[in-house]
Amino acid sequence: MAQRSGAGQAAMASFARQRGAALLIMMLLVLVAATATLVTRLNSNDAYARHLRDTQEVLAMARQALIDYAAISPDLRPGAAAMLPCPDRDESGGFLEGEAHTDACGARGETVMGRLPWRTLGIKPLKDSSGACLWYVVSGSYKDAGAATAEMVNPDANGQLQLHGIEAATVIAGLQAQDRPVAMIIAPMPGISGQSRATPSGPGGQCSTSFSATDFLDTDTYSGISNTAVSGASDVIDFFAAAAGYSGTHNDRIATITRADLARVVENRHDFESNMRALGLAVTACVADYARKHPGGGPPGGGPP
Repeated sequence: MAQRSGAGQAAMASFARQRGAALLIMMLLVLVAATATLVTRLNSNDAYARHLRDTQEVLAMARQALIDYAAISPDLRPGAAAMLPCPDRDESGGFLEGEAHTDACGARGETVMGRLPWRTLGIKPLKDSSGACLWYVVSGSYKDAGAATAEMVNPDANGQLQLHGIEAATVIAGLQAQDRPVAMIIAPMPGISGQSRATPSGPGGQCSTSFSATDFLDTDTYSGISNTAVSGASDVIDFFAAAAGYSGTHNDRIATITRADLARVVENRHDFESNMRALGLAVTACVADYARKHPGGGPPGGGPP
């Protein structure tokens, strides 16, 4: 009996050791799986952060190129104000890829959108981290559009755009009239469900052959704000939307340019002080000339001069 009891105890001890080892192996497997999942998520987050950083850098480059264009526009057309180029709307009408459609840029006061006119800006085609060329929207009040240019463009002219945040449903840029963006640059980022992006045409093509904004830009289903089109009317406000964080259904990234940004480049121009002095002298001479012609304070009968 004692021998059988000792053998049974040994068997039980062996079973307990095997069970403990099995549990330990199971725990190790769970730990390895959890670690692998965590590492995968960290790598995924790191990749997203890297792509987002790369895209933000490209947006900043495009934004600066547009501001630089506005800074030299008075030199390109003496007497002109600081204005922004029209977008590249398509490859028809004799326009090259990346060329601003200056003479085919909608009606006066109409905001227009298309792709960034990289050729007109004198830069290479700028693309986001997904390989998509940047899109671009310019207010009708600031577009350099030949005969369709606004009759008066100055630092007090308001933009015609407003940017809304998706998560909080708030206005990110343009709550006050003087803060409304005069232009936006949009990075499409990776395509979402329903988008089909054609590849560049031919060996010389740089961007997609598709100029359909719905293939690249997104719509916020909650607010109904769509980044795919503008109203097509003159002197109205067009709305755009962007998410602050990651969204699998709306990933457009947007940079803005305000009237204050353009006012700064005008004020920093080498000829700003001399132009303001000449303007002051011209106004003074006009007032003095009126006084000489009307020494009594006005024409006879009090009518208009």
